[in-house]
Amino acid sequence: MLTEPVADIVYGLGGLERTTSPEALVVDNETVDCVLRFAKGIEVDDDALALYVIYKAGLGGRFMGEKHTLKHFMERWMPRLDVDSLGMWEKEGVKSLC
Repeated sequence: MLTEPVADIVYGLGGLERTTSPEALVVDNETVDCVLRFAKGIEVDDDALALYVIYKAGLGGRFMGEKHTLKHFMERWMPRLDVDSLGMWEKEGVKSLC
């Protein structure tokens, strides 16, 4: 049994109750972007594993200067929003999207 309220109507991106919020639209867009990236899955092949780079750099080695890292580092999903920590959000007064 659910103990928290759930949405019974989905209005679309940016929808809050019966209104549209630009702030909620930005947050919803970020969520959709994240879900779409992870829905693509994770490739597991020789290039993705890059064992040769690991062996070359060695245990505790530096990977940032490797060509493979420079080629692939943007494949990782990164949030586009500047999101503070939960503690900072609470300290600043727990602002709402509404």
